[in-house]
Amino acid sequence: MTHPGSMNEKSIVNDCLVHLKSIMSGYDKFIQESASPDLRKDLLGIYQEEQDNAFRVFRSMSDRGWYPVQMADPAMLNQLKSQMQSQRQQPGAL
Repeated sequence: MTHPGSMNEKSIVNDCLVHLKSIMSGYDKFIQESASPDLRKDLLGIYQEEQDNAFRVFRSMSDRGWYPVQMADPAMLNQLKSQMQSQRQQPGAL
């Protein structure tokens, strides 16, 4: 039985994904600014776990049709990949 104002499964899973994205954003900032190599390594491990969790939630939503995605054209993907690689090789690139 659903009560007025209560969340359905789709809303709950969507909120979970939004929350995971927010958490990862925080970890991203901490990782970038960590002066301790050991802390940075630990944070990277936790960040990867959260990435994996978010991907599982995303995949679950996508499989249920709650997060429709359009597959990218392989030629466009190759073009973007080449552009990113060339930008990384330019002088002054990080």
